[in-house]
Amino acid sequence: MELSKEEVGRLLQEPGGADKLMWQLTEAMEGAWALWTEGVPAAAGLLARGARQKDWARELNKRLGDRQLLHRALLAENFKMRKNAARLAGALGQTEDVPVLIQALDRENTRMVRPSQILALGALPCPESRAYLLQYQPAPPEEPGQEPHYLLEQEALKKALAAGTKQERHVFKDFPAEQTADLLCPEGLGQALAQEARKAGLTVLKTRSSCVRVLIRQAGDLMKVRGWQEVLLPVAAGFSYSPQTAAQLCREKILPLLLQTHEGEPPFRYRWELRGFRDRSRAARELSRAVDGGELESNPSDYEAEFRLSQRSGLCRLDVKLFTLEDIRFSYRRRALPASIHPATAAGLMSLAAPWLKENASVADPCCGSGTLLLERSMYGSCRLLTGVDISRPAIEAAKENFRAAGRKGRFLAADCTRWQPEEPCDEIISNLPFGNRVGTHESNRALYRALAERLPRWLKPGGIAVLYTMEIQLLQQCLATQPALELLQLTRTEAGGLKPGIFILRNVKEEKIR
Repeated sequence: MELSKEEVGRLLQEPGGADKLMWQLTEAMEGAWALWTEGVPAAAGLLARGARQKDWARELNKRLGDRQLLHRALLAENFKMRKNAARLAGALGQTEDVPVLIQALDRENTRMVRPSQILALGALPCPESRAYLLQYQPAPPEEPGQEPHYLLEQEALKKALAAGTKQERHVFKDFPAEQTADLLCPEGLGQALAQEARKAGLTVLKTRSSCVRVLIRQAGDLMKVRGWQEVLLPVAAGFSYSPQTAAQLCREKILPLLLQTHEGEPPFRYRWELRGFRDRSRAARELSRAVDGGELESNPSDYEAEFRLSQRSGLCRLDVKLFTLEDIRFSYRRRALPASIHPATAAGLMSLAAPWLKENASVADPCCGSGTLLLERSMYGSCRLLTGVDISRPAIEAAKENFRAAGRKGRFLAADCTRWQPEEPCDEIISNLPFGNRVGTHESNRALYRALAERLPRWLKPGGIAVLYTMEIQLLQQCLATQPALELLQLTRTEAGGLKPGIFILRNVKEEKIR
């Protein structure tokens, strides 16, 4: 459901409101656009964040037409509007905005705006922007309070020039010896991930709710496990924070790892990911100054590794994430939808439900979307029949394309699932149900969830299993309470992008208990 201009404006004024709107970008576009045309700087900032997505950038470029609206914002009286308009221009990627950006930077008197204008020029590579950046010199500070802005401007210029320079791409070879790795997964799925890792032949060293530490012999071992979302290589833990200590660990532990696992010579480009720091931007700048030089180079716009530094109760831990390590597990995913489940989460759901899944099962998904859950079910074990139903025809087309890419066969129907009945009852029903924010609303979900609960006993064979993933936990519980044929086997709370959905595993006991 689209957010009104008033709702977007109210959220933008709240602390952290822009971050909340990032989860509802599609619904917020019209309101943000209207507020921007009325001169609200925060709305321009939201548009700039949204324009990082290709579909937003495409739509905004279409709306801007002759670019005059953007160009006026780049030269506006309000310095916050100039700053956010520069960020938007950089995200939109149109080099026709370069002359106005140069004009804006030439006349800019507010130091905190210039880094955004410089970075925007770096994001719009062309001879004009390149020539301008090569001759540009940040103005030295005239008083002590200007020093931080001067340093930010220098760093922005460095990043902008690096963005226009072709960088060597290092090729990941493999690990030279056994390597400890932390496999990160959604909250509550750690035990299921550990079981999957053992099944794949990995040595499990430690299991937590959202992390499993394993010992691997080669990178290919990681591709045998489908339920992880991130792989971190632990570097050090339990040390007190200082830029110098972190820099020493980077040079003594991370750099040798990068040299051993990659083809090509330094420098290696990296970015900082900081957790538990009050002023992350400042800390990242301090760390980069301590680390950079020769073999390691901070480059947040074009990096090959992420140095993740977490601080808690005064102690730190340092991990590294390699972006050169290609993840080939979900290559079938040619098309996704805004509310598509993460394929690793889908795999985790299948591992969680493993004790109740059947071999050679007939499986249906009444809200199949792009088919991710059905595909991950087929990857987990043999299936006799896979059926996907969705009210959205584009979703069905996306599912078909993903199935073709995966080399799997399935039957798909564009229909309202509340009016659908399979030809014969299924062994399993699995579904990522509408959450009520990006897809559907709480009100529309009331009717949908009630209808699904009523139909599940008819869709499932006696003893059949349903695995349902939803944010509408209380609503689904209320609907299931009216269906004595459905026995709740397990309810697991997890997380997804700041939300706290639940995983319901149900069994149809109609023939077993109810006469």
